[in-house]
Amino acid sequence: MKNIISFVLLPFFFITGCSSFQKSEVENTNGQKEIYVFDDVTATADTVSNNAAKELPPTVEENPKIEMYLVQVGAFSSEEKAQNFISKISDKINYELSSHYSNKVNLYVVQLPPFRTKKEAEEVRDEIRRVKELKGAFIVVPDSK
Repeated sequence: MKNIISFVLLPFFFITGCSSFQKSEVENTNGQKEIYVFDDVTATADTVSNNAAKELPPTVEENPKIEMYLVQVGAFSSEEKAQNFISKISDKINYELSSHYSNKVNLYVVQLPPFRTKKEAEEVRDEIRRVKELKGAFIVVPDSK
């Protein structure tokens, strides 16, 4: 009977004693005990790469800061004055004009659509300065948010 019990219990203790996880208790800053369980898992390269692909977010390439350049042709105290200016000038240039209220200067600004490069904005600014009413055109770089 002792031999049967030892043959049954001995393998049981051996198997449970050699299990694949380790338990550790650590006392946190509040004086409470935290329990961490470390599980040793063997895996093949295929399962590791498949699990890694599922768990990790897709990599996103960081885009360099996109600069935009605006050519501003006027600033007005009222929206009505800005719209009147656009109506008067729009037939003298081949560019679309728009106005919006700028909190930075507390005026309605009239600008061309944005340009990707400073060189392109400078070329357009120089072109539209040939029109008498647009001699004061200048380039604005919007604030990034």
